[in-house]
Amino acid sequence: RQPVTTSRRSTMPSVRDSALAGLDAYRQRLETAHATACRVRATEGPDLAARRATCLDRRMVELDALAERLEHADPAVASKALGAVANLSRIEDCESVAVLGGTVARKPTSLEEGRAIDAELARLKVSLDLGAAAAARPALEKLLERALVIDHAPTDGQVQLELGRSYEDLDRIADAERAYRLAVLRAQEGRDDSLLARAAYCLGLNLARKQNKPADGRPWVELAVATLSRLPPSDDLESKVKFALAIVELGAHRLDEADRAGTRAYDLCVHLRGDNSNVCGQILNTLGGIALDRRDLPVAAQRYERARAIAEATFGPDHPAAFAPMSNLASVAYARGEFARAVELRRDLVQRATRAMGAKHYNVANANLALGLALERAGKLDEAIAATRIGLAHVEAARGPGFERTIEGTPP
Repeated sequence: RQPVTTSRRSTMPSVRDSALAGLDAYRQRLETAHATACRVRATEGPDLAARRATCLDRRMVELDALAERLEHADPAVASKALGAVANLSRIEDCESVAVLGGTVARKPTSLEEGRAIDAELARLKVSLDLGAAAAARPALEKLLERALVIDHAPTDGQVQLELGRSYEDLDRIADAERAYRLAVLRAQEGRDDSLLARAAYCLGLNLARKQNKPADGRPWVELAVATLSRLPPSDDLESKVKFALAIVELGAHRLDEADRAGTRAYDLCVHLRGDNSNVCGQILNTLGGIALDRRDLPVAAQRYERARAIAEATFGPDHPAAFAPMSNLASVAYARGEFARAVELRRDLVQRATRAMGAKHYNVANANLALGLALERAGKLDEAIAATRIGLAHVEAARGPGFERTIEGTPP
């Protein structure tokens, strides 16, 4: 295979340069794993050798698909490149005899179709990682139909997992939960610990964060933690699982435990991706929430400021990724009694969110509600009533009367 070309690096931001360097490093690791597989083929038996080759081939397809997309990427796609590189499937799973040998094998009659499904799934996973959930979702639903025909639990479990991610990206939270539950079930049936850890983590985070049900998410996150101990070490997967654990512990108001898990997640993320990564910034935003709950307002403000700076540097000031830490900074100002500053931040947030999402988006509606609360405390009652009315009208228009959804960190 040819190295990932970097001939067009000068036309794209440095984020893309870093992503292409990451692809080169992943390709080199993959080639080393292929060379090792060739050396040990004679000693490990044909079944294990075939499983190892299938595992490595699937990752090569994923690598090639991502490299091709980045070669022709526009700035919006390129901004997601580092996250996509970090999310490339684990090579360690292809090197572990325990992982490869423990998983239920495909039927001999379904091997060719299974490899075709693997290749298509790898390409669709790349599309998801680069933010193309709307396009990937129908293709994943069709791919699931094919996966169910070959009757191999880990295969359709993998498709269910990516389908759940597509639903979640499209804000179909209940559909995502169902897909994740099925992925967990199929992982258990197929004795696929790598899939089980990822699916359980996604399910736990869906319940704890997206649905604000930390108690419901806890058993699944704990299942992911337990499964992680049976897998080869992985900074990326451990960081994700620890982040989910921090969310669960924060929801239970176990702040010391949340801080330990969140700090571990952040340290692993920085080691893997660098301290300017927006993924690490999201973890830092959660650590800010832990500090805020502890009433450690200076630390909370520092963490939120850094998370906001990372998001704005990565995506721009009007990108939704920057809105959560900005909202949370307003919460810190509110907690300090700095209501004029809270109003300033919330006005700015409403304006940015309106430009990015449109005036009637439910996040904009909730930003108006939070602005109304800050205006009331600042003594600007007429403006508070106006902002609150706008917020309520748009919440009801977006989701129906009584629907409640807030930007993370927005006061109720």
